Amino acid sequence: MRTYWSKLLSRILVVGELWWPPNALTFIRVFAFMAVSPILVRMQLPRLLPALEPRELPRDADSRKVARIIRYTDALTFSRLPLLRRSCMHRAVTLYYFLRREGVDLSVHFGVARVDQDLGGHCWLMKDGEPYLENEDPRRTFTPMYVFPESERSLTVT
Repeated sequence: MRTYWSKLLSRILVVGELWWPPNALTFIRVFAFMAVSPILVRMQLPRLLPALEPRELPRDADSRKVARIIRYTDALTFSRLPLLRRSCMHRAVTLYYFLRREGVDLSVHFGVARVDQDLGGHCWLMKDGEPYLENEDPRRTFTPMYVFPESERSLTVT
């Protein structure tokens, strides 16, 4: 569990990284994508997710750039900026878009669960058959209803 102070320190570190132009450019790209993601996620999932795929996948992911993208996305997701939505779907779609371009092999899972009398939903990433960047395993609570890419569907939904 992250405390208030560790969250504050991670945000300060993100701001401190932005003096270097490539980091600032990556941060701006992530911010811009997250700002338009509410419009993107209104598309039908079978049309949206293939549009997020890169034309060519790099062979090896740069672990420093991957870590930077994750830090920036999380800092923006948990910020209180008015343009950005704080939802698992916007976070997962943003991470999927940028990490796939870095060569990380991921899949996006959309699941539902009954919470009291209502249905609840969650969107998460999977890497190597395990939840990626999740505090708890969402498969314990949520049943996957849609998985992208299709090849992952047969492995997770029974």
